Amino acid sequence: MRLIGVLLFAALFSSEVAANLFMKSDMEKRIHNNDDHQCPQLEKRLCPEGVVYLGRCFTFVSQKMDWKSAEAHCQNLAPGSHLASIHCKEQFDIMISIIPKVKEKHITTWIGLNDIKTEGIHVWIDDSPTDFTKWYSGEPNNGGNEDCVQIADKKTIGWNDESCRLKYPFICSQKLSCS
Repeated sequence: MRLIGVLLFAALFSSEVAANLFMKSDMEKRIHNNDDHQCPQLEKRLCPEGVVYLGRCFTFVSQKMDWKSAEAHCQNLAPGSHLASIHCKEQFDIMISIIPKVKEKHITTWIGLNDIKTEGIHVWIDDSPTDFTKWYSGEPNNGGNEDCVQIADKKTIGWNDESCRLKYPFICSQKLSCS
């Protein structure tokens, strides 16, 4: 009886570990619709140059643009596309994984967070909730009318508010559908 208990425990434990390993290794390449069903067969066609996470395609664009031009570029890619919004650490880590490095540092990159309409109230350009932040210490500081947000690499990787007129590469986000 004890042996059966040990075997059952081992089977449950190993299946849970295997499921977690699969989820982690497959995290960057998943497509989910609103019902949370996977449709990976569409992945390459819908997001050929990006990373898929929770039903969105995230694409790094290396062309340097000011923040408003970058948002316009994203909107022109597909209906509903915007500069990327980030809602959890896992998603932040995925954004970092697609930003290239130069001399061991990730290059500064625009994301969709801004306080253009109301100073000090940062909102995502896609109107999603601001439920996760990764500000550097002392940021946002609005040093010299800084209304747009970038991912920057200053010893560690975090968010910095910056003048929207400066030109940086950026990350676009497009909602995918399995239908």
